[in-house]
Amino acid sequence: MQIHVQRGEDELGTFTLEELEQSLTEGRLKESDLGWHEGMKTWIPLSQLCEQLETKPESKSPAKENSDEKSLPALGQGRYQRKKFLGEGAVGQVWLAYDTQLERSVALKLLHQDNTDQVAGLKGLKDEVQKSLELTHPNIIRAYDLVEPPQEAAFITMEFVEGEVLSDKLKQQPEGRFEWPDLEPYILNLCDAL
Repeated sequence: MQIHVQRGEDELGTFTLEELEQSLTEGRLKESDLGWHEGMKTWIPLSQLCEQLETKPESKSPAKENSDEKSLPALGQGRYQRKKFLGEGAVGQVWLAYDTQLERSVALKLLHQDNTDQVAGLKGLKDEVQKSLELTHPNIIRAYDLVEPPQEAAFITMEFVEGEVLSDKLKQQPEGRFEWPDLEPYILNLCDAL
């Protein structure tokens, strides 16, 4: 099966299921990118597409069936086990991870190792943690820690909150935009936090 992928108006290419899963794991593709294959009526986010394909026994690849979640290297000297790629920005990647010491799920923002200015990237992470520690509100994600392990990229750990991704929800809107009644609860929660 060939899966076509696009980000916004840009066509990113055609992938097999195995290539798609690998690209998502490595962060080259985002779960919010849209995918389509023959037989589908509309483009959907890759996160949904992968879930649909994984429920079909014939679509599972042997590599996927034999892999376990520990195939990604743990971070922080083994304390944090990466579980799922969540997104990527200019400074780094965000992962859902499991803190084996405190036995809880966390969001882990990992500084890009190929970042040309590691000092500036690390300063940015420190600033983010310090600013976050000054803010306490139910609608603001809490930062837990800045971790600088030897021979590893620096990262911060944050509260992980399961929920909708607005950019995914926006792509599902018929006219590509929200109506006020759809946005109002999000805006009010944001204003409450500010």
